[in-house]
Amino acid sequence: MSEAEQAQAADVQDPGLAVASRATRWWVFIVFCQVVQLFISYAGGAVNVCVDDKPPGGIPKQTHLKWTQSEIGLLGSLENLGTTVIATLWGRALQLLPVKLLLVITLFATSALTILFTAVETKLAMFILRFLTGTFESLQMVWATAWTISMAPPDSKA
Repeated sequence: MSEAEQAQAADVQDPGLAVASRATRWWVFIVFCQVVQLFISYAGGAVNVCVDDKPPGGIPKQTHLKWTQSEIGLLGSLENLGTTVIATLWGRALQLLPVKLLLVITLFATSALTILFTAVETKLAMFILRFLTGTFESLQMVWATAWTISMAPPDSKA
């Protein structure tokens, strides 16, 4: 079989071509699946900035909160707990509701919760906001996985 025939056969077996070209799907994969993961990691850095009383530059923050190692560990893990607890519900929501609307809502919610997290000054509020951030990030993770599985070209799948 020649290369042209192999490419044509691959295109016939690629159900994603009915939705978008390969170039468009690569763009969506890079921007929405990978960059969203980057921002999720960025939001995780908010914990370090908010609980560190000796930030780089040597100017200590004026904070009244004193954190134990256990509290910092709990604060860091609550995002993952929120992600795990709600993931199946987001999977079902993606089947029933408009996907783009859900993504826009959760991206804005995640951004707002991260900004709010940096502004609050009580431990309870910080714990709640980290958990909620994880619940909204969960939809983005579920969507990225489902989109990649359904739209990846057959020759790119593992």
